[in-house]
Amino acid sequence: MTIDSKDKVYCITSNKNIVCFDGNQLSTICEANFFNLTAICTDLNDKLWIAGLSGVYRYDGTILTRFYGPTYTNSNYWALGIVADKSNQLWVITETDGLVKFDGSKWVTFYANKNEHHWIFNCVNIDNSGNVWIGVTASGAWKYNGVGFEQFKKDTVPSLYNTIHCMAFNSKGNAWFGTDKGVLKYHGKIWTTFLDREIDPDPMHYAPVKSLVLDKNDEVWSTAFGQIYKIFNH
Repeated sequence: MTIDSKDKVYCITSNKNIVCFDGNQLSTICEANFFNLTAICTDLNDKLWIAGLSGVYRYDGTILTRFYGPTYTNSNYWALGIVADKSNQLWVITETDGLVKFDGSKWVTFYANKNEHHWIFNCVNIDNSGNVWIGVTASGAWKYNGVGFEQFKKDTVPSLYNTIHCMAFNSKGNAWFGTDKGVLKYHGKIWTTFLDREIDPDPMHYAPVKSLVLDKNDEVWSTAFGQIYKIFNH
């Protein structure tokens, strides 16, 4: 899920198509179910970039163009998460190469996945200080320190929320995480849950939160069960 500079919301549906919500209407802009898409982001020029199980794609409004990874050897190049930084470079988390960066022409591998952590990668994002984060199954969120990854607040994160499907960071430095049991927010030393299946009657709480993004006003958007949600009073 991603939001461009015009506040248009883009998501990948369960049947792997790309849809856009312009504030009034939801429409399908690309029927791409055969590409096995996994994640989506916008760059500084509002271009759409998509991660998929066969590589990284750019959507120009008409067609998807594939960009191969640094050690591309076959059609199963699994790109699982994607985000653009403030220099308009793409960071991609992959099953094949771990964490890689793409400047539009050249790939650089920053952390080769040797599976020493036995991680199942889910997402990648960048905070306001330029730090690169990944979310994994059963082990929470990790921040890249230039050499490897450091686990975020290992001793304080609620244990029920240790699978991170997506994440976002607002202008105040607060961190938002999409988990199996709803949305988790960290602000200072405090964890707050939103859309939790045990305390919130909203139907979204029955599904893992796998899409999470903040707009330019720090409003929180997410998706579940084919619906787009905006979290109020946060």
